[in-house]
Amino acid sequence: MLSRNELSHLYDEQTSRRIYSDIKNKYIIEFKKLEEKFEQIL
Repeated sequence: MLSRNELSHLYDEQTSRRIYSDIKNKYIIEFKKLEEKFEQIL
């Protein structure tokens, strides 16, 4: 959630790129894990 909060008031390109990288490299993996878990349940 911190990334979203930072982005809403962001004017710094370097911070923007870091957050984009986090989304691409960390959050996507977690969403895939969540999707797999739901598939197991359903």
